[in-house]
Amino acid sequence: MPGQFDGPRDIGYDPARECYSIEYDRTRDPPSIELIVAIATIEDRGTDEVEPLYETIDPDALDAIFREESEATAHRNGRLSFVFSGREVTVWAEGRIDIALTDAERERATAASDADGPESEEQDGVNWGRDPTGTEESEDTSMR
Repeated sequence: MPGQFDGPRDIGYDPARECYSIEYDRTRDPPSIELIVAIATIEDRGTDEVEPLYETIDPDALDAIFREESEATAHRNGRLSFVFSGREVTVWAEGRIDIALTDAERERATAASDADGPESEEQDGVNWGRDPTGTEESEDTSMR
């Protein structure tokens, strides 16, 4: 299926909201697959190492609700939130998934912020935030 496994996605991190965001194409990318790939990327693991989504939510139902032509999306106020892999996840009708930090990541980010100063800084009109996983800095790509 096109879109499902055609490479890693751009995952933005928003330090103000303490969450990662990924955008996907609702016409071709099932949010269940995008979520698993995003979690694996964030946690630097293989997709087969991420806990099964079906233990939390029915992946087929999730995909059906957020399929572009689905009328169910409107009845969910455009979003669905649940906890998966220790993270609060919100799937948005417009084709975005927000993935909150784990408690451990939040604690590391707070400790790093206390030790290093401000959590983010503005350069050239771009808000750069510290990635709580400690791997690198990433651009704020929040769509709110």
